[in-house]
Amino acid sequence: MASLANTIRAASLVGVTALAAAGPAFAGVTPTPAPVLAAGAPALAVFGAGYYLIRRMRRR
Repeated sequence: MASLANTIRAASLVGVTALAAAGPAFAGVTPTPAPVLAAGAPALAVFGAGYYLIRRMRRR
């Protein structure tokens, strides 16, 4: 049961982070250039790695 809760929590974190990173890209009415859309990918990777490391340290 705890594994399912952790999976749901991780998926929620990824979803919220992706929406927060991509939100400014969809704010304008004009078409958004590709570099602005791709700027959220590194941020998502950094947040994911940090979350993984924090969870890993707490388990020990």
